[in-house]
Amino acid sequence: MDLFKSFHPLEKKLKQCGGMSLSKEKQVEMKHRILAAVAKNEVVNEPAFAKLIIKIKEIAQQLNPREHFRILLKEKLLMIAEFQASRRFFLPARLRTTFVRRAFASALAFVFVFSVLFNSTFKIEVAQASFLTSLEYVSGTVEVVRDGNVLVGDMGFVLKADDVIRTGKDSKAVIKFLDQSVSRLDEDTEIKISRLFVNPLNKTETTVEVVLNKGRLWSRVINLINNLSSFQVKVHNALAVAKKKAAFDVSLSSKGRAKVSAVKNKVDLVVATDRKVVETTLVKGFSAEVKSETNTGLPKVSQEKPDVAQEKWVKDNLVQDQAYIETVKQDVKDQMSDQVKMLPGNPLYAMKELSESTKLVLTFDDFDKKKKVVMVAQEKLAEAEVLLEKGDAIGADPLLKEFQSQIDEVHQWASAFEATHPVQVMELRTMISSMLDGYEKQLAVILPDDSLYVLKTAIGNTKILVAAGPVQKTEEKLSQATEKLNEAHDLVEQGNQAGAVAQVQEYQNAISDVVSEVKQMQSDDKEKAVSAIIDTKAEDLKSLEALVSQPETADAVEVTVPVVAPNLLPIGTGTAPVQTLAPTEAIQGTSSIPLALGTDTLAVGGSSTVGFSAETLVQPEVIVPAPQVPAVGSELLTGEVAKPSPAQTAELKKTVADAKTETLTRLGEAVLEVQQNKASVPVMQKLQDIKKMDMNGKPLMDITLSRDKVTIKSDGNVISITPPVVTPPTTGLKTPESLPVQP
Repeated sequence: MDLFKSFHPLEKKLKQCGGMSLSKEKQVEMKHRILAAVAKNEVVNEPAFAKLIIKIKEIAQQLNPREHFRILLKEKLLMIAEFQASRRFFLPARLRTTFVRRAFASALAFVFVFSVLFNSTFKIEVAQASFLTSLEYVSGTVEVVRDGNVLVGDMGFVLKADDVIRTGKDSKAVIKFLDQSVSRLDEDTEIKISRLFVNPLNKTETTVEVVLNKGRLWSRVINLINNLSSFQVKVHNALAVAKKKAAFDVSLSSKGRAKVSAVKNKVDLVVATDRKVVETTLVKGFSAEVKSETNTGLPKVSQEKPDVAQEKWVKDNLVQDQAYIETVKQDVKDQMSDQVKMLPGNPLYAMKELSESTKLVLTFDDFDKKKKVVMVAQEKLAEAEVLLEKGDAIGADPLLKEFQSQIDEVHQWASAFEATHPVQVMELRTMISSMLDGYEKQLAVILPDDSLYVLKTAIGNTKILVAAGPVQKTEEKLSQATEKLNEAHDLVEQGNQAGAVAQVQEYQNAISDVVSEVKQMQSDDKEKAVSAIIDTKAEDLKSLEALVSQPETADAVEVTVPVVAPNLLPIGTGTAPVQTLAPTEAIQGTSSIPLALGTDTLAVGGSSTVGFSAETLVQPEVIVPAPQVPAVGSELLTGEVAKPSPAQTAELKKTVADAKTETLTRLGEAVLEVQQNKASVPVMQKLQDIKKMDMNGKPLMDITLSRDKVTIKSDGNVISITPPVVTPPTTGLKTPESLPVQP
């Protein structure tokens, strides 16, 4: 009979198992442990059982039984109810041993059955980058110099630190880095990858360092979220650093003139001379030049109108960036979807949940059990993602709530046992933090108009939920508020002014709520929270300024995107067919270094391109080229970005102005709150640091502080904050309207 043919491979596998016999002494010892656990009506953590379960799982994963055999085994699932009941009800002593034996046999059968049916394991991982750096595209002559050997740089060539990559005449190369940033090398360009780093304990913390020896290099950073992460390009004595989302261009002419141009958002610039170290922030549209390698000249910062060659280079790369971001976004969705074997509504979904419950029941160590709860929560999140992609937000909602509930359950357990099990709790917290950070990084490209934005919001809320203590919660809420500004930048690039206005308003409301909560904190926590507010608000002000300083799109722009495997092909090369992507987000964000500038240091902001010399700051007309339709392939499909109306632009500017005022006011309130009782040294130091920060060639802000007043000057505005006037309570006596008449 065909049915019994399915038993033969199982029988064969079981016979191949090594002898699982125990000595007489071990048998008696195990019996005593089981009986002791039964007497207490508890499940015993029996090492021999654990090994047996592992062995059965391994066998189950190697088998692929016939469908008829699978259906027959499903009846075993019902037996698990008996096993679970053993933990809830009292049994006569004479029945306990028999019952536990049968229940455990049923549980083992269940684990085996479901492993066979669905090959289900607790191995749901966060969709993350591969952490490889490689040549994603090459055209013409591309060489890699490694350990003195010259190698041919083919597509897919895996790169490592200290490799030198160079392109020949009429040749180009595209590098995808381990942090999902991408760089494109123009012809006759040579770079050295000086550092590639991923923190093994938190894989969202990455560092990429590149040195440009000659030529031109475009870099796009799309999803750095960790404050310790950075993408750096060094040329001569200048270092361009992106710490969040950014697009920037670095070039080195044959005459030794180095130039750094900020094309999207902000890039920090550090120039080391023999006399001092100059630090500034280049805002979109500004460039800085260093004329020689002598390390004596100060950088020249200016807004320059790009020439024709620069214009095409920028346009081509912006279009390729849009295509690449879409590819990353789709990869995230695909990776999460691949983790899902079935969804709610599937006839077997109840069995899947029963399998998960059983595995948790059979995990006797609380610490291991909580780790599995985290894995189950990840499954729920992946299932929610698939439903959201299908447009089923109603079906995804309970899964997202269950995800948050399970993560909170583990968080509460960790908080309760932190004093007695510090090592295990630290491992759990690291596990949860790494998981949430991984999701946050992958979802950084998701905007409010995407179906997965609900998922992104759930991750942000969960990070706040599991934050350890009020100060960390404040820091996380500030981070989430800043992300609203990043999204506003992306939406402006898409031409969605209304969406950008909504995100700035969300940011404004979030900041107001955070400061209100900080006022209620205890003194020590309040001081630390205010320090965090000062750190983030200075950068948020720069981001707000950059948001409105961006030039309007002159006309509707047609965008054509070439289709390549990673969508990284330099435009103007090859004959790949082309697809249309309605202009996607050109990722926006902030990135800066704490500035400590001397009196002769120039800091910039605004909207255009950038360069270096010791001449006077000039501000010509700001020009940011719109992407052109590239001549690639034979099929051209286009998308269009509509020009925002004057009313939409005016509304955005007004909203940003209101947000600036709100930010400065709340900053002043927070500083005044912590200074009323006693002067805070850390807060005072941070205020001094802020005074040294420049933006657009002028101080970012000036703060004057006294015991009962904070005055902030920024961008021509003066805001004074004083403590609220407390009205004394009335005594409750009533004054008669008129005197009584005397007889």
